[in-house]
Amino acid sequence: NLLDPERGAFGGSQFADAEYYQQPVEERREWNPPAVDPTVYAGPNAVAARAFFAWWQATGDESGLATARAAVDFVLTHLFAEGVVSHYLPAPDAPDAGRVPSGLLADAADVAAACLDLYE
Repeated sequence: NLLDPERGAFGGSQFADAEYYQQPVEERREWNPPAVDPTVYAGPNAVAARAFFAWWQATGDESGLATARAAVDFVLTHLFAEGVVSHYLPAPDAPDAGRVPSGLLADAADVAAACLDLYE
């Protein structure tokens, strides 16, 4: 549910709706799923991309590779500038918030690992 197919990136999280998540899977399909926070975080998107790379390698399913590539491309296009990986990109409805060039080592390491996976 976190994947935004238009942007090719994963949202930050889903609203923690305890009542929704406590429902059996069969009944949950009748409910509207919780809203997704459209904020894009660099590190979690890179980790998700790596999972999709692994899925593609294990199954040969090209959609896994396409999903991974789109997430990495989004992060490199929108969250990487001047050698720094920004921690997050605000939601589209908050464009004035701007990028946050935090330079977190964990984000840079995750993005670098995802880029290496894509290269391989």
